[in-house]
Amino acid sequence: MNKFSQLALIGLSAAVAAPGFGAGWTSAGSGTAYSLTALSQTEGAGLSKVSDNVFLLSNDITISEGDSFTLEGGVTLRIAGSSQIRIEGDCALGNASGRTLITRNDTTDTPKGIYIVRDAGSPAQICNLDFEYASLRNYGTVGFNMNNCSFRLSNGKLSSAGALTLGKTGASFTISQCTFSENTVPAIGSGANIYCGVTISDCSIFDCTTQNRNKPMINISVGGDSAVIIRNVNITGTGRNMVGGISMNNMLSGKGKNVVTIDSVTVRNCRYGINAIGPQKLTVSRALLLDNHFETNPMNGGSGISLSSVKDTAIISGCRIENSLWGVTLIKSPANLGQVDNAASPGNNVFVNNGNNGGTEGAAWKPYDLYNNSTYTIYAQNNTWSVPEQTQTEIEKVISHKNDDASLGEVIFMPAKAPLKVNTLASLSQTAESGVTKVSEGVYLLSKDVTIPETETFTLEGGVTLRIKGSSQIKVNGPCTLGSADARTLITRNDSTDTPKGIYITYNGTESIFIRNLDFEYAQIRNFGNRGFDMDNCSFKYANGKLNSSGAISIGKTGAMFRITNCTFSQNTVPAVGGAANMYCGLEMSNCSLYDNNTKNANKPQLNLTVGDNMPVILRNINITGTGRTKVGAIAISNLMGATGANKVIIDSLDIRGHRYGIAAMGALALTVKNCYLYDNSYDPDPMKGGEGISLSSLGDNEAIITGCHIEKHLWGVTVIKSKANLGQVGNWTSPGNNVFVNNGQTKDGSFVPYDLYNNSTNTIYAQNNTWSVPEQTEAEIEKVIFHKNDNSELGLVIFMPAHDPSGVNEVIADKPLIIDNGMIICNNGATEVVFYTTDGRIAARLPLIDGMATLPSLSNGIYIMRAGNAVLKIKL
Repeated sequence: MNKFSQLALIGLSAAVAAPGFGAGWTSAGSGTAYSLTALSQTEGAGLSKVSDNVFLLSNDITISEGDSFTLEGGVTLRIAGSSQIRIEGDCALGNASGRTLITRNDTTDTPKGIYIVRDAGSPAQICNLDFEYASLRNYGTVGFNMNNCSFRLSNGKLSSAGALTLGKTGASFTISQCTFSENTVPAIGSGANIYCGVTISDCSIFDCTTQNRNKPMINISVGGDSAVIIRNVNITGTGRNMVGGISMNNMLSGKGKNVVTIDSVTVRNCRYGINAIGPQKLTVSRALLLDNHFETNPMNGGSGISLSSVKDTAIISGCRIENSLWGVTLIKSPANLGQVDNAASPGNNVFVNNGNNGGTEGAAWKPYDLYNNSTYTIYAQNNTWSVPEQTQTEIEKVISHKNDDASLGEVIFMPAKAPLKVNTLASLSQTAESGVTKVSEGVYLLSKDVTIPETETFTLEGGVTLRIKGSSQIKVNGPCTLGSADARTLITRNDSTDTPKGIYITYNGTESIFIRNLDFEYAQIRNFGNRGFDMDNCSFKYANGKLNSSGAISIGKTGAMFRITNCTFSQNTVPAVGGAANMYCGLEMSNCSLYDNNTKNANKPQLNLTVGDNMPVILRNINITGTGRTKVGAIAISNLMGATGANKVIIDSLDIRGHRYGIAAMGALALTVKNCYLYDNSYDPDPMKGGEGISLSSLGDNEAIITGCHIEKHLWGVTVIKSKANLGQVGNWTSPGNNVFVNNGQTKDGSFVPYDLYNNSTNTIYAQNNTWSVPEQTEAEIEKVIFHKNDNSELGLVIFMPAHDPSGVNEVIADKPLIIDNGMIICNNGATEVVFYTTDGRIAARLPLIDGMATLPSLSNGIYIMRAGNAVLKIKL
């Protein structure tokens, strides 16, 4: 198979043209400082104040050069029609005082957003903005520094290049700790002849380019003499057959050094992973590229990494490329995937199961880890290939090069990475004095500590039992794979008098650690390496705390990333998951169940977590059930040692009941709690020390968001101590309210005293659009269940009116083409199927639409995203 064209040209337009402007208002350029407040007081400007902190833009506004614009923090800007704010002068957008929402005014509006055109001055500072349906574009030689912003459902009216569009040539941009989801256009884009310096770091991108056009989620050009850096970015697709992950382009052969660094990114479920076209000096390192194979024609896509006419030798090292139609393809491009004694290109790439059948139905599948469709000699030494043995004969089968077609260049791939010695329970049982013996078929006994050195690997077989004697452990300093996809493995004690430790991982290398289908009984697992792990479908029961007192799973070091899905934890003497106060790890935990952990009743919750610094902590779809222990809370998330990063924490769709308290957050962190059910977390005997549904303490300058939660039968519903919080604010999409409070309070002197919300801070707190535990949702009645400035003049005020309108609907977001009516899905946009996604992007159900209709499926309670064609509906079941 001669693969001459890996990809059709990416949909980059040359020099995205400036959008036209309709009727609008333009400032005089006379040195005036504007804000939304100031514009709302300017006659004829077309911007009005709708209510407190809510503004409406009804026509285009231009802030001329010489004037300045500040977009306030903690406000909402609604945009009617296709209006925009164009900024030609100095600007600062958002601040630390609160998040600002830019959104459409009505479902029929198609807002453009904010358009910055500046060729002089300092870079704009942009932070804490949430764009919904709208976009942001820069088309000046002065760029911006952006932090902690989000872009969702962008309609592409401002620019089809991206929800965030970059330019002009010579500008420099930094984009950090931002999220992009479900935009009709790419997340970030630029024109083909626009050469900007760009650093994108610590960002998350989910399902962008929902129009399914030939544009990837990051679609930018090289930077000329300025560098382009993409680092620590997670990109997750949903299998769209036209949408790739990252494309770096120099299709017009722009001059300059054109240095591009892509490091520690994850790209999964896309048409392709990383694509580079045109002259550039590219380095790709430590990338995790999984399941990027959704191109229907292998001749047009499906590569983990594709290089086309890049001119300079690209370096690819430390990457894992798995389940692509092509692992790496080289089209008229020099590259180095590993060369002995070349420190700049050490290799260490891992290829797994890459290949295709040529697009011919019924044709044989053929492996393609590396396709050298160039005349260059390519070094690809010190790598691990998807073959049973790393021999020249075997590896030759997965590489296409000169040996297959004399017109192509040679690939020098030997030596492959010297295969590390693989240790298994079976091999250890055959090693004298190893401490592992085979008791019977599939059953092994560990009678003393075993240490796997960093120069060896450990594979724990599937379908076996490991019994542990005394307090023994297996310590793994090298790479490891624990468990298999097709059979469960049990790790347990040998005798009732044994107190096993379990498995201790200290691996600090680049290879991924996968843990599957393990059942831990009495034993634990601890990770103290910088790689973290990906765990799925495991269970932990009766963990004794001998390995570590932090949890049945103990996580660390700082900088490691952990993913825990579909796991159960029950009756462990220690917390289910925990880590040290000075270890800042990223964590994504979803679809798990916890029951009665920390049975010692020590002062620790079932989940005892520390913030992730510049990595997020995300908890979704988790059931946490206690048994009324007086010292055991459900979740504590803390920053007690002063991590200075974004410290994002998202707690979404949890069911929490039967604890000392529900959720406790302490220290500087950016917290969102949404769609949670908290019931009867009231078992602290001293109300001064616990009993809250949600407790916030000293969160710093970040405003916690609590929305869509049911909080019932606590000593205190929500307590706010020296913290900022928003429990609902009219016009604020990020905090719509919709919380329900029921029967929270304490008995004092024989009488019940209600406490739905206690503002033990000096900050004003919005808590509008909620349902309170009072017979009538009136101001006089609600005042009885809230403690604030009206009860103690030294405290901050709680603004709680208007309360929730009981006639409101359950949908969070609804686009008219897609609705639910009496258990039926009704779609009128011509779509032929509807797909349900979980909040972490997994497909939960897919249904055909017959005459635009389908019956609502039976799914577990939680939040789902329904998509039919371009119509989206977010629902709560």
